[in-house]
Amino acid sequence: MNILIQYGDYFDVSVDYILGRTDKPQGKLYKYKPKLMADTLEMRQFIDMCLDPKSPMHDHLKQALFSMLGDKKK
Repeated sequence: MNILIQYGDYFDVSVDYILGRTDKPQGKLYKYKPKLMADTLEMRQFIDMCLDPKSPMHDHLKQALFSMLGDKKK
């Protein structure tokens, strides 16, 4: 049982999925929470490209997204 749990933790899937009891990797009780992408230059460029620089909320939205990626700068 411990090895199955370790496999589940390593592959980030439920033991039910490993045992073939479900087709959903998150299993029956597990609530999937996607991992955020790392704060990289490419991600910053992507965020910058997606937001309209003319918008009054442009800088606020950028900082909120960067904060979510782990950047604590303001």
